[in-house]
Amino acid sequence: MAEPLLIRNVRPLQNAAFSHEPTDVLVSPDGVIQTVASGSTAPANGTELDLKGAFLSRGWVDLHTHIYHGATDLSLRPEQIGLKTGVTCLVDCGSAGEANFEANWRWASARWTLIAP
Repeated sequence: MAEPLLIRNVRPLQNAAFSHEPTDVLVSPDGVIQTVASGSTAPANGTELDLKGAFLSRGWVDLHTHIYHGATDLSLRPEQIGLKTGVTCLVDCGSAGEANFEANWRWASARWTLIAP
């Protein structure tokens, strides 16, 4: 994010509770929440977004996905179900198995540093 972001009229989910009254959330250019208060003022160089009473939450975790794309006929690409849907952590559950474990290991190790089993 290159500029401050003021998100207006949201109901933040916090811990086990949420606010029934919409409020505003100001986010700094580096992604840190600066203020949560109604009537907040957007900085001159900022972007303003009105979410019209929508809920706002931290990123979600999807504990059962199939994202080893191409390994099975039921897998999806991570970008289809990840960030654009609010999910910041995806856990693949079963796309790779004994029949394709070696190919999955080669695919993953080409992208990330892995610790061998």
